[in-house]
Amino acid sequence: MQDQSKPAGTTTIAPSTAAQSANETPALNCLVDRWPSGLVARRDVGTFSGGLLNAKTLANRDSAGTGPRVRITIGRRVCYPVESLVEWMGEEATVTVAA
Repeated sequence: MQDQSKPAGTTTIAPSTAAQSANETPALNCLVDRWPSGLVARRDVGTFSGGLLNAKTLANRDSAGTGPRVRITIGRRVCYPVESLVEWMGEEATVTVAA
C-alpha cells in the first residue's frame, strides 16, 4: 500500500536496508570515491554532496540526535568520516522511480 502523503512513484527506503542500499547506490559510492580525504568537515558537506546538504542542516540534525552516527569534534570544528556521512545520506534518501 502506498503512503498517501507522498507523490506517486516515491518510495522511502526502510532504515534496516538503508545502509545496504547506500552501498549499492553508485551515486553515493561515487561521493566516497571522489572525496580526497577520509573525513568531511561540516562546512564542506555542501561541496561533498553536490549541494544536497547544508552545514546548518547537519548542525541541526546533530543537535536533535538524528545526524550521522559518527562525528568528530576538535574544538569547535566538526567533521564526519566519509562512510558514516554516506550511510546517513542513504538512510535519509527517498528514491523515486519513474513509472
